[in-house]
Amino acid sequence: MASPVLEYILVDGPPTMSIHSVTGELTWAPALADVGGAFDVEVIVRDDTGLLSEPQRFAVEVVGDPIAPVVDVEPAPDPSRPGDTVTFTVTAIDNDAALIEGLTVDGTAVPLDASGMGTWVSTGPGRFDAVATAVDPSGNRGTGTASVLVLDSADTV
Repeated sequence: MASPVLEYILVDGPPTMSIHSVTGELTWAPALADVGGAFDVEVIVRDDTGLLSEPQRFAVEVVGDPIAPVVDVEPAPDPSRPGDTVTFTVTAIDNDAALIEGLTVDGTAVPLDASGMGTWVSTGPGRFDAVATAVDPSGNRGTGTASVLVLDSADTV
């Protein structure tokens, strides 16, 4: 006797949730707005004679990623001299996709290109703090810092 053919049916669930009718595998990619929510799901199975199973009901809780991106800021050259162009490379590593939000040097925004690189020209000697931030899809923010030393023209390295 042949095994019955089963069809899995998603009766209730989030609007973008789907079910594979043969395997019963549920697929869903929750949005950031879904984090912290619980979503009711109901599945039934129909066999090839039309008989339906008892509904299987459960809740899916969407938990956000608790890990913030790790942000790295690399200035070059360092040290530099007044009037030198310092190139910053900002990277963000995360267990999910991370977006670099921006970079500031001594509180002034430095535009970054698509590869996370930006330039800054020092106007005088001193130590200047560079701060970059990145955010992941769960809203976790990471910060990376670097200190840039700009030597006085009379200083020797």
